[in-house]
Amino acid sequence: MPGLPAIPFISAIYWVESVLCLVVPSSSGLAVLSMPILAPVADFAGVSRELVVTAFQSASGLPNLVTPTSGVVMGGLAIGRVSYLSWLKFIGPLLAILMISIMILLSIGVVLIKLVFRMLAFAQAAKRYAEADVCMIALRRKYLKIIM
Repeated sequence: MPGLPAIPFISAIYWVESVLCLVVPSSSGLAVLSMPILAPVADFAGVSRELVVTAFQSASGLPNLVTPTSGVVMGGLAIGRVSYLSWLKFIGPLLAILMISIMILLSIGVVLIKLVFRMLAFAQAAKRYAEADVCMIALRRKYLKIIM
């Protein structure tokens, strides 16, 4: 994954977290399992940790609606006398729309964060240039005072 560009990388992180969420329905357990690995990988890939946490949070919620290891889902289906397959057919299109929307929003987040970092770097460079210019003006004034 570190060789991927930022947008496919964050989408891959989202899918990895979604698959892990099916196995580990506990969000705190999933965080303990995945964050120590995925956060340094994100640093290596040049993606901010904030986006990785956002992908984790997004992936942590939706698969819990269909995971068969969740007692809440299975208990609710049993109380409502709804079969698991009919639940999957009902919720599947909504999950697909939401997952695509989340990946689009994560991609927009990648672009916005990169844009903000570029703007900050430009502002810092402009500030350094202005400080250097002020120093040069002060040096010129001192030099002119010495000469005159």
